[in-house]
Amino acid sequence: MASSLASGTALLVVLFRASMLQAVDFEGPACHDGTCDAQEELSVFQSRISSEKRWERVALEQADLDKPTQAQIGNHELASCKQINPCLSMCHGLYNASSKPESFRNFGQNIKYAKAAFAPSSVTELEEHLAASMHDKHACFMPVGAMHSWGQVVAPEQDCERVSLEKLKSFVIDSCRRTLTVEAGVRFKEVLPILQSKGLALSNYGAIMEQTFVGAVMTSTHGSGQTPSLANMVSELKVLPASGRGPKVLKPGRDAEAAGWLNALGGLGFVVKLKLDLVDEYNLDVTQHRDLSRDELGDLMLHQVAPAGQAGNKSFSWIVYSSEKTNIFERRVKIDAPASHRDLPSAPIVDPLLQLFSQSYTPQKLLGYPLAKSALQLTRMLSPVGIFAPGVYEGTSFLPNTHHDETHHVEMELFIPPEDLSTLLQVFDDKLRDCKECSYFHVYYLIIRSIMPDQTPIWMSPFQKSGPRISVSFFTYLKLDGTSAPEEKLSPFTMFCGHVLTELVCNLNMRVRYHRGKYIAPAWVGALELEEDFKDSWKKYLMLQTAQDPGRRVHSQYLQLYGERMASKYRACPQAK
Repeated sequence: MASSLASGTALLVVLFRASMLQAVDFEGPACHDGTCDAQEELSVFQSRISSEKRWERVALEQADLDKPTQAQIGNHELASCKQINPCLSMCHGLYNASSKPESFRNFGQNIKYAKAAFAPSSVTELEEHLAASMHDKHACFMPVGAMHSWGQVVAPEQDCERVSLEKLKSFVIDSCRRTLTVEAGVRFKEVLPILQSKGLALSNYGAIMEQTFVGAVMTSTHGSGQTPSLANMVSELKVLPASGRGPKVLKPGRDAEAAGWLNALGGLGFVVKLKLDLVDEYNLDVTQHRDLSRDELGDLMLHQVAPAGQAGNKSFSWIVYSSEKTNIFERRVKIDAPASHRDLPSAPIVDPLLQLFSQSYTPQKLLGYPLAKSALQLTRMLSPVGIFAPGVYEGTSFLPNTHHDETHHVEMELFIPPEDLSTLLQVFDDKLRDCKECSYFHVYYLIIRSIMPDQTPIWMSPFQKSGPRISVSFFTYLKLDGTSAPEEKLSPFTMFCGHVLTELVCNLNMRVRYHRGKYIAPAWVGALELEEDFKDSWKKYLMLQTAQDPGRRVHSQYLQLYGERMASKYRACPQAK
């Protein structure tokens, strides 16, 4: 009798909470126009858990609803959640790097900031700050989050004020509707452990857990495999245009301007909140093919992208390439089986060692590159004892868990047609890796992934109006920490990047695109050879910019330079200048 009474009381508490629930998403979890009342919320809530068996389980679990859930790495608390009802968890990220001295530089240390950023604690505070500057026609702003980008999109134009959204840390998980709503300062590392505890995941994501969700979406950050970029998972976004007209909610597919905001490149205003679709958590069956020829690697990646779009094909394969016959093709396929292996990331061990021998040409060539090849070969020897071994891994931790962000580096990422991969690898080995005229020998592995085309319109995305692409990432570990002139210190890599682009684009006529949030040689920003496919998209972006930011108050070095060069039809190839 007492047990029945307790269950009945718990059920009444659940119903009461549902009836009193206020909107925790953009306009509330049960509606999209802001008109929901408590009765509608209760109706939706009841429909979600309609069966008698589910009600009984909910009543029995009610005692756990008030217990906070925490995400931790080691002893470092990252987020704390409060269960509102059996469907909704309201959470707050606790990780904050804004007080560290290096916050005066971006993650790669290649961009410096003259002063601390303005960091509002709420969207209202941000609105008030923008409104207070409306009378100043020279006032300008640049939005930043984790500052993980290496590109000019996080470089302020002249004296523009850097506005950090790092303090906007709330996020909501709806386990019933399988959605995640995040404010602009929420990072992957704060959310992924909570999602995993609820049996949920993103369908794909990049390797760096330090990134904010908004920053990753704004630059079309992606994972590897038969899924598109993270921006394609966005179902709603809340934006604050620079015009000062107040925030508004956009839906991709419904609102045409969402195609501009989903890759805003530091312009238009501020994206303050996103809602993303989730999937059930998954594991990956990992097998390895080692030391293949360039043609074999090309064929494997062609096979990887050939069945794109077919139902049930869920591969996340990638390549780690040191040279022909020293490489790994790692096939990662979703599987409905328990994990048998625990991932052991090699980057925290390998990257600091390679950095020691990556500071000048001779050590790069004679020590760094041989060490990189040896480290990759060593993984074969460790595989029989279960380290870097084939097996089943937890997908929700394996995909983003490289820990590649623990050592500062700078990365250029290019996207090429799948059929060009073997050609790129050959010319890289034969002509590009050893760039003596640049005083640079490329040490680190090429990281090679596949990305599917966008499923929703995103004007400035490198995956828009394109078939599948192969991503090739070039990393440098030139140590920029503490140097007063990071651009000068980085110049060998800058020259190397220009060397690579000149060979691929100018000499081989490859249809190359690039990751706009990562590093690109300044001479190639806005170059028509890379932007031919984006002329119409840029016109649409400019029209949206005129409407959302007529005073050009929110922008970056990238947008300024890109706009000037697109207007002048600038070309970067030597014979075209």
